[in-house]
Amino acid sequence: MTFLRLLSQTKLYWGLIAIFLIGVLSSPVTSSGRNIFLSSGNLLDVLRQVSTTGLVATGMTAVILTGGIDLSVGSLMAICSVVCAMLLTVPGETPAVFLGIPAVGLASLLIGAVVVRFIFVNIEKTRGGVANIRDIQLDPMRGTLLPAIGGVILCALVLSFLLPQVQTKFGVLGVLLVAPAVGLLFGAINGVIIVVGRLQPFIVTLAMMVTALGIARLTAGQNNAVLPVYTGSNATADFDVLRQLVFGIVPMPGIFFIAAIILYSVVLRFTPFGRYVYAIGGNEEAARLSGINAGRVKIVTYAISGLLAGIAAGVDEGRPPSPFIASSPAPRRRSRRLRNCRI
Repeated sequence: MTFLRLLSQTKLYWGLIAIFLIGVLSSPVTSSGRNIFLSSGNLLDVLRQVSTTGLVATGMTAVILTGGIDLSVGSLMAICSVVCAMLLTVPGETPAVFLGIPAVGLASLLIGAVVVRFIFVNIEKTRGGVANIRDIQLDPMRGTLLPAIGGVILCALVLSFLLPQVQTKFGVLGVLLVAPAVGLLFGAINGVIIVVGRLQPFIVTLAMMVTALGIARLTAGQNNAVLPVYTGSNATADFDVLRQLVFGIVPMPGIFFIAAIILYSVVLRFTPFGRYVYAIGGNEEAARLSGINAGRVKIVTYAISGLLAGIAAGVDEGRPPSPFIASSPAPRRRSRRLRNCRI
């Protein structure tokens, strides 16, 4: 009975184990008899290649747990990739700047306010011994004014870092701030429309998929179906950091992927937000009647899905060139293509 219970609890992993075994058994071997599939270089390449898809899938997890779906993540990656490539290569006031800078400002304002309010709520919870956070009532100073001030301060700090880069070209950190913020904005729009309009997620995200592709095309410009990125030439050489191995072992995209998995797993398993996500997915009406703000939770899940799609876009820009590109006269070329952008 114990073996059957263990088999039932691990059934989700048997498919992955089977795929892995197929790869091992079907892999060629070197002249010394070493399995190529199990070589460290191949496994690290696999980790690098799946990191982009894995980041998107991590954000999609909570959306699916709430009973929703997000069909727009690919298009959000496209628009974030265009913004990323344009900020890296084109100085001055470009459409990417007009789209990205307000998105970063709004995102930092909201995040700063939420973090400050979260701190005050937990301080009040510790002092008053309140078991349920929903029962905590903050005064206007700690509940509204100070969080707003915290958001404004964070927004000012972020903009003071980004705005000087507009007239030159953005660096790695600037791009990794702007691209996720754009994805966060579009993901939050998805959630707001679904919750406020009481529409099916399939329909809303399908519409956003087409809309985001159109905005990406408009942002890139009619004649810019391809935005080439040459690190060290028309873009900062520091962007090559996303192609490096951390400690000479793990590729940088894999670090982003592993960190996202660990952080989101902890959030879903050990925080009230995670319990709310599972409760809404089990029975949204019962969760709402029990006092859970289902609409707010769903908006956050779609916003996080867009955020991780934006991070995936930035990480994807740092992929090493393909062998074809590496053998071309411009060996460090990296292109961002907009595929299937017909509207």
